[in-house]
Amino acid sequence: MSRGLFLGCAICGFFGKMRTMNRYALQVGETRRRKFLVIIDQTEECQCAVYYAARRAHKTSGDIVMLAFSNDQEAQTQWLNIGAVMREENREAAKASLEKWADYLREKFAIEPQTLIREGDPINAIKALLREDQSIAILVLASSPMIAEGHPPGYLTSNLSSLLACDSAVPITVVPGNLKEEEIDGIA
Repeated sequence: MSRGLFLGCAICGFFGKMRTMNRYALQVGETRRRKFLVIIDQTEECQCAVYYAARRAHKTSGDIVMLAFSNDQEAQTQWLNIGAVMREENREAAKASLEKWADYLREKFAIEPQTLIREGDPINAIKALLREDQSIAILVLASSPMIAEGHPPGYLTSNLSSLLACDSAVPITVVPGNLKEEEIDGIA
């Protein structure tokens, strides 16, 4: 993904934010730290999204919300006990990923993230979370470095339009998944 696409997605997300500026309006005397929502998964580009969000949160005194998904589609089986075991294993794997990245944020940035696990369709879960937590100001995703080689983008990045159409739209930043930390430092 080129930097142009990165900036284009950020700008596109900004205009989505303009439609819903009252989302961020504070009442008199209310203070709220803006939150960066990062989707945690098992991909290698996840590190780019976490690092970018951490740099932005650190620079702007923001907070980080990390969201992982427990893949309940795999656990749909005709044998209830096996399905329950699979759901629990999926949930434990999601918890382990969240803990790994939370440790990284604590050690490298002294940030204590909020961690969440949701089940079901990721797009619908993100939309629901954005409606629930009005202090989430930016959604940070990372694109697959394989896009440059002609591979299709991941599920979330290929469904950006669905996220932008959300009634509680927030800006979406898509970080190229092949950037090094030094390159992210330059743009964060």
